[in-house]
Amino acid sequence: MIFVTLGTHGQPFTRLIRALVELPASELVVQHGHSPAPAGVTRAVAFMEFSEVLEQIDAAAAVITHAGVGSILCATRAGHTPVVVPRLERHGEHVDDHQVELTGALAKRGMVVPAWELDRLGEILGTVPARRARCATGERPIHSAVRAAIRPAPSSSNGRVRSARAAQVRAQPSGSLDDRAALRLESVATLKELREDWQRLAELSGDVFRTWEWADSWWRHFGGNRRLLLTACRNANGEVEAILPLYEARRRPLRLVRFLGHGAGDHLGPVCAPKSIPAAADALRRALGDRSPEWDVFLGERLPSQEGWAPLLGGTPIRHEASPVLETHALSWDAYLASRSQNFRSQVRRRERRIARDHEIRYRLSEDPSSLDQDMDTLCRLHAARWGEDGSGALSGKREVFHREFAARALERGWLRLWMLDVDDRTVAAWYGFRFGGTEWYYQAGRDPAWDGAAVGSVLFVHTIREALNDGVRAYRLLRGGEPYKDRFASVDPGLDTIAFARGLPGRASVAALARARGMSPSTRRRLSRLAT
Repeated sequence: MIFVTLGTHGQPFTRLIRALVELPASELVVQHGHSPAPAGVTRAVAFMEFSEVLEQIDAAAAVITHAGVGSILCATRAGHTPVVVPRLERHGEHVDDHQVELTGALAKRGMVVPAWELDRLGEILGTVPARRARCATGERPIHSAVRAAIRPAPSSSNGRVRSARAAQVRAQPSGSLDDRAALRLESVATLKELREDWQRLAELSGDVFRTWEWADSWWRHFGGNRRLLLTACRNANGEVEAILPLYEARRRPLRLVRFLGHGAGDHLGPVCAPKSIPAAADALRRALGDRSPEWDVFLGERLPSQEGWAPLLGGTPIRHEASPVLETHALSWDAYLASRSQNFRSQVRRRERRIARDHEIRYRLSEDPSSLDQDMDTLCRLHAARWGEDGSGALSGKREVFHREFAARALERGWLRLWMLDVDDRTVAAWYGFRFGGTEWYYQAGRDPAWDGAAVGSVLFVHTIREALNDGVRAYRLLRGGEPYKDRFASVDPGLDTIAFARGLPGRASVAALARARGMSPSTRRRLSRLAT
């Protein structure tokens, strides 16, 4: 079997799909992403969970992939020398030609077989070396090649000093970047010390959940007496290139380390620019090694799959969660509707028109700091009403206090999107999210159950998408959860990964229990999670 993976990048890679006709279709399993599905192959699927990608790679006789870092690392770790086809900017396959540079750098080291001429794909596939033995988790020399291709290494060492203890704990010198390319790790006592660098890196990441404001508010409300394990990662020029926002979540019965933002945040992980992700992943592994006597389990939760953290970090896969996205492709609302079916357009328009026929409706965006508290009161009340006695917990207790503080900060920074739908001067629905990094982030919502027959929640939801598209956002993130209504609008679901590392027998037993819980019901998983960590 030949496994072909095109990753989750939003631009189609039609050239590679067309080139597959040169190969025996009966032997092809294709994960085609946003590209058209190839005809006649054994199996074609747009997206797979990370665990299934690993299974397909392991079962394959050969792997063909675009030059995505995560895809290449997964293949090489399984012992393959993958055939790599770089996406080209001139064909609209990527925003630049960094995949060409990466492919060339890895090909020079014999780590990949480049396919520069797609009309020779079958011939090139025949030159692939025999498969090697599977690499151990730490044996990943390819990282230095990836890092060198992304940013040339400086000519002199950065002076990083490792203790004999830390080196002994890691015992994997070939798995980390060489001393010239690796980021220097620096422990930091408080979040305030990194505020300016954090804000700069958050802007580059384009992720609202990685902002300093989110982390600072979260730490003040949920940090308590827990120990902050904050690390700044500096490059050879002394600049902070990545931040590792860790904390000691629990000491007993096991010492558990997590990312700041756990619980409330839909995206977690290091704070860095996309191009620095391989270096940040290497830095995180080394930081955990340096602190190895201080933890039994590290949980890396809700890592955006499209960023490639899971294959870069390794560890034990614990969970993959849905996180749908509507990629706008610069379409206006009218253009987007025109691209959908007549039935879809009719349903979307009919609900709003039906309410407007019998009532006066008004959409209201919270923009006045003096009325924000009142608007947050309304949001929390409608959210509680929507969930009833069971409650979601997302906007109650400590989380409500946290969100009130962050909403005020977000309003001040121009990020807050708090929409209200008024019907006959009565607020019947509320939508809470953010606009950050050219993206709309849908976080929570609420509605009056007395108006469920009019689908007021859906009407307001559609309005927020309409406003976002007409304002020219790049994407509308529906965030965690694979509810059917999200799937109706989403164009892609790259998902979120949770991985774990363990030390010692109790830690390994805990992580093994979490991994076994993947196929169980959500309630069983929650109980096991509490017991295991």
